[in-house]
Amino acid sequence: WEKMNGHNDKSGYRMRQYNDKVGFYTELIKQYGKNNEWVLGATAEGWHALHERRESTWSGDKAQNRDSLAFYLLAQRRFSPDWSARLALGTFYNRFDNMWGLRVILEARYKEMIMFGPSFAWYPFGISDAYAGCSASDLMTATAFFRLELGNPIREFYQKSQMERVKKVDMEELGLAPEK
Repeated sequence: WEKMNGHNDKSGYRMRQYNDKVGFYTELIKQYGKNNEWVLGATAEGWHALHERRESTWSGDKAQNRDSLAFYLLAQRRFSPDWSARLALGTFYNRFDNMWGLRVILEARYKEMIMFGPSFAWYPFGISDAYAGCSASDLMTATAFFRLELGNPIREFYQKSQMERVKKVDMEELGLAPEK
């Protein structure tokens, strides 16, 4: 799910768009350091907008197709069992403007579940017809994000449930009563 807000104070334009999305996200990571406090890796993600709805002060303003694709290299440092910080650099494609760009993401991470921080994007590969008359510097953006990921709690639950099943089978095969 995605929510965007935009405005131009000179013209009085204001808009809000909501998107339901489905997609993929994958990481290839390797831990380093004496206590595995460093993570280096790469990510890839792609999203398809299933439904778009826009509220706008301009009549006839249409919702944008928010399909996207992105590839990033990352470095992450763990500061405690709960907190880490990640820097990601990479390229992305937005279908709504048919352009590739570069992005820098600075991310605070709490328990690998709550992620938040700033993101900076620019378009050095040229500008599509959607922005005729604009310069690349006009399109540079700075945004803030908040994300909730439930992968770790799901993996921990699955691991615990599987371990209990394995323990039960092992105890039965050894002829011992299962632990209570």
